[in-house]
Amino acid sequence: MTLPAHISIFTGLSPFEHKIFLNGQFYKIDKGYLPFLFKERGYKNWAFLSSSILDRVFGLSKGFDFYEDNINNERRCEDTLNIFKEKLKDLKEPFFLWIHFFDPHTPYTPPEVYRKKFLNPYDGEIAYMDFCISELFKILPENTIILIIGDHGELLGEHGEAEHGVLLYEGGIKVPCILVNPEIKNKKISKPVSFNDIYKIIISYFFENKNLSDIINKLEEKPIISSSLYGKEVFGFEPSKSVIFNNFKLILYSEKNFKLFNLKKDPKEEKDMSKENLEKTRELIKILKNYKFPETLSSFASESEKILKSLGYLMPSKREDLKDPERGVLIEKKVKEAIEKISYNDFKSAEKILKSVLQEFPAHGEALSALGKLYLSLGENEKGLEVFQKLISLRKYDVITNLRYAQALIANKKFDEGEKILENSLSINPRLKEVYGELTKIYSLRNEKEKILNLQKKAEENGIEDFYLLFEMGKILESEKKYEESFIYYHKSYKLDPVNLEVLLALSRALIKKRNPKLSIFYLKQFLRIYPDNIQANYLYGILLYNLESKKDEAKIYLNKALNLCNSIELCNKIKGMILKIENNEKINLEEALL
Repeated sequence: MTLPAHISIFTGLSPFEHKIFLNGQFYKIDKGYLPFLFKERGYKNWAFLSSSILDRVFGLSKGFDFYEDNINNERRCEDTLNIFKEKLKDLKEPFFLWIHFFDPHTPYTPPEVYRKKFLNPYDGEIAYMDFCISELFKILPENTIILIIGDHGELLGEHGEAEHGVLLYEGGIKVPCILVNPEIKNKKISKPVSFNDIYKIIISYFFENKNLSDIINKLEEKPIISSSLYGKEVFGFEPSKSVIFNNFKLILYSEKNFKLFNLKKDPKEEKDMSKENLEKTRELIKILKNYKFPETLSSFASESEKILKSLGYLMPSKREDLKDPERGVLIEKKVKEAIEKISYNDFKSAEKILKSVLQEFPAHGEALSALGKLYLSLGENEKGLEVFQKLISLRKYDVITNLRYAQALIANKKFDEGEKILENSLSINPRLKEVYGELTKIYSLRNEKEKILNLQKKAEENGIEDFYLLFEMGKILESEKKYEESFIYYHKSYKLDPVNLEVLLALSRALIKKRNPKLSIFYLKQFLRIYPDNIQANYLYGILLYNLESKKDEAKIYLNKALNLCNSIELCNKIKGMILKIENNEKINLEEALL
């Protein structure tokens, strides 16, 4: 997976040594971390990322002078490259540069030109990333030593897995590795090489001044270990381990569930030889027995458990009988089918599918999460909470699971409990954007202005812009008659959601109060294109047309429309009063006219 693989590349350690097995865990950097070693030798270290999976909060930014990770989930390689180009003039040699591209990941959505050129969108994303790499080569100094390496593969349906993370077949773990250096030309290494070998090559060449060709020629073939806890922790499958040594590969799930392949004769891993070659099977199983998975994946587990137990919501963490992952990955199509049916509002069919999945795989995290969110969206909040209680008992260390559980508590009006879990999640990961919005909703409901102000301060410190938080900040400042500042926050929230009804009205209102009603007309026009039957927008637009542009007849059309739509005596009387003023050619005070 992305985070554990990158930590292995930068440290030369396997997950069994650095203890990071999943995305979302927090890594404490050790002294052998490559950026530290380069920094000690006077290098400038820069990183440009394309996925929030590698956000600085997870630990990888240590040792970098510049770490560009201002990303909303993920971004295209061209966008990352353009940010690097803008900084390129400031790059001084010697430098250690990490450019991370993320495009060949689901969903596969290459730019249109590549989508048209390739039938398979995955191929389109690879071709697009190749273009970005070629553009990068054009702007780097000629003497730059370049290492291109993948963090994991993609099975694309081979052996039943659509993506990656569960199974350890070659499609998921065999990655490209290209070293560009004037000292070596057109040299291909046929023996298996691990991230540990790559780390040692970098150390030997840069810090021990050894000849690169000699380093590569002296690489020894040794067992290469791969592992995955993703299937166990997210779906309730048996964990996966594999070892490759002397052309043989063993994949081990449990004492009774393993497979042996001869990679030289069977590179597609289609024929299991474990029963006919017991000696080789025992030899490789013996190697894997030295690698044991930890019981707890993150320090967050104990913190989360403490909070949840104090609230009385944590059930015993009972892991159901672990299931065969090769059978489990086949069920993923059903989960995706259910999620698709939810998008088409076919809720009954989706519920039926998800329940059938959970009957066979009761610890399937994606199915549980989808079912819980389905119930909450339908207003069946107690059912939703029950599902998320099951999920939190299985994944109490996971921040996103804690967030979903808190949302279920809030939906059931258990605000204090939800708030504690959200605040704990934020203390662990202060760059988890969604938490800011959820906490804002609670604070706003209670009219806790001070907490909202402090939350906005924390958001700014961590480079977070959340729609709900920015909008509430605008409301607070408007109530304090700080119209200039309130407009700034309203406008920021408008940029995050330009069709939001409340924001467009708030912007128009703030502009009138800050004596800029002409600009208010711009936002009201935009608003009425989206919401033509809104009372306030028709009313305000009519008033502004009369006051600013003297369009008396047109103004009355909008005010009469607002009158026909109005549903309260007080509001109707106010609109009637404004129509009367227009008919009598009286001047209207804009602030007094506001509803």
